[in-house]
Amino acid sequence: MQNGLNSTYKSVVAEADLWSRNPVLDSQVVDFVRNRFGTILTNSERVTESSRSISSFQASSITDYFPGLRERHALNLAEPFGFRLHEPQASSGIAHFSHAGDMPELKANRCKSLIRALIPNEPSSSNFLHSLKSATGFYVAAEDRIDNSSMRIDLLISWRDENCRRYRQIVEMKFDHKLTKGQLEKYGRDALQNVDDPEHLRLVLLTLDGAFSRADRRSLKELWHPLSWLNFLRHWEAELVSDHDNTFIAFRRQLWARIGA
Repeated sequence: MQNGLNSTYKSVVAEADLWSRNPVLDSQVVDFVRNRFGTILTNSERVTESSRSISSFQASSITDYFPGLRERHALNLAEPFGFRLHEPQASSGIAHFSHAGDMPELKANRCKSLIRALIPNEPSSSNFLHSLKSATGFYVAAEDRIDNSSMRIDLLISWRDENCRRYRQIVEMKFDHKLTKGQLEKYGRDALQNVDDPEHLRLVLLTLDGAFSRADRRSLKELWHPLSWLNFLRHWEAELVSDHDNTFIAFRRQLWARIGA
């Protein structure tokens, strides 16, 4: 009986490879295989096979996007059928992709795309965005530790303009967790010490609803810019239309699924 199921499963995957690649059909294949064969998609070998065939999911490098999922971990492959992202995994995946394996030109393009997508309401004529035209020395990191503190910044992007002036963008990411008291104020104070002018800094609070809580609104509204995950991902997808990284396509599907979109 198991051999019969394996043969049927492989024939479905083989047939799927003949279909033209587009998100709608990929989704249909994923749903079909999940609904019909979910009980046998349980080990790494089958998840790897289905992932590669259905969504070009490069399982060999997926642990770069999901830190902590090592070889002996029960979830050592983050399969694209319902794995639930947490904030550190989301920020680490975004940072890993933007880092681009230290290829300077690609890294610069990806960092610029990310920066723009995180501040969609920023005027295109602003000095902050203008700095990207001559920007060099991009640095991007997830879970970046604040000096002399146990606190970590979810996502940090920094660069310098043609006059070597320092710019920085800080992102605090939330799915379900709430902010702790004074958390963002401390992040803001630290960030201001690492730029040459307050106008060279953008602080973004990324949440599901894109809003401050009533308690945080008064103290943070002048410094932090609230943004919804949906708004961010919509703008980021528009920025990434010419950047084809198959593993990251699967990772972005995970992000979309995580916010319920």
